[in-house]
Amino acid sequence: IKTEDNSPACVKLTSIQKLVSVHWALKPINELTIEEFKDTYKTGEKIDFAMKYNGLYTCGYPSATVKNAENKTVWKSPIELTLCDPDTGYGEYKWRFGELYNVVLNQTGSYGMYISFSDKTLEKEFEVR
Repeated sequence: IKTEDNSPACVKLTSIQKLVSVHWALKPINELTIEEFKDTYKTGEKIDFAMKYNGLYTCGYPSATVKNAENKTVWKSPIELTLCDPDTGYGEYKWRFGELYNVVLNQTGSYGMYISFSDKTLEKEFEVR
């Protein structure tokens, strides 16, 4: 979308970042969603769900943090070095949390899952029984 008059323009995916940086185009809307996340997990059950991102791709994977009811971090995803093409472009990307990370909670209680990618962060509350 052109900044000047909000009209659509047909451009190559590889041009988006440059056009945004020179203020010719509006920054694409980035959207992060979580699917198949359960409200309750059993103690010892692997936490798994789908994460979907639509937008301008940033190298890497979503980061995640699990906090307990006292807001203390009980698990945090490791920082991973990722080599990728920075000009991947705009599109839809999907990951399975359980394929990236192995998270099992053995303590009952209330928790919050915080997922971040690019400029977006989501929070999902859940219970472990």
